[in-house]
Amino acid sequence: MDMASADLIRYEEVQDALSVLEENRTLMDGPVFETAVAALRAQLAGFQSPKVTPMQQFDQVTVLVADIVGFTAMAQYVDAEMIRDRINAVFAKLDNVIVSWGGFVDKHIGDGIIALFGMNSEQEESAENAIQAALDMQLELALFNEQQQLNRGKRSTRNMVRMRIGVHCGQIFYGVYGTEQMETAVGDTVN
Repeated sequence: MDMASADLIRYEEVQDALSVLEENRTLMDGPVFETAVAALRAQLAGFQSPKVTPMQQFDQVTVLVADIVGFTAMAQYVDAEMIRDRINAVFAKLDNVIVSWGGFVDKHIGDGIIALFGMNSEQEESAENAIQAALDMQLELALFNEQQQLNRGKRSTRNMVRMRIGVHCGQIFYGVYGTEQMETAVGDTVN
């Protein structure tokens, strides 16, 4: 069995494990469930990451940029640990949506996400996949807000999470960048 086949089998095993966990969510303690799911999603994201050399040029990539609306104002009313937990819970859900549509999360920046589509798959579908991911991200946020309100037993729009999402296509450079030597996307399309 070659390495690509082994990677595909491992990827499918991780996807299956994640599905089983999500189907049995009610049987697990909240923090235990979230930790297990976050670890599996991180593994899936690793499979989706492009294998490129430093600063490789990609002529046609779709970039999805999303940020939480009113994050600074929300942070004024809620303690730091609660904000951290809430953002991590939101990102776990949204990252999964991005991966499910064939993208991968390039980075989280504060209350924002930058995701790339079309680096490892058919570029003709990358824009459509990014738009579908954006729509599903909004749906996932609506479900998250509804669950938060049910958990608190009250209706308040002040604590609802809202997100702006933009999609842009074009050329990017991807690879090792900066003094921290992290892989990331740069270029006008990302900006």
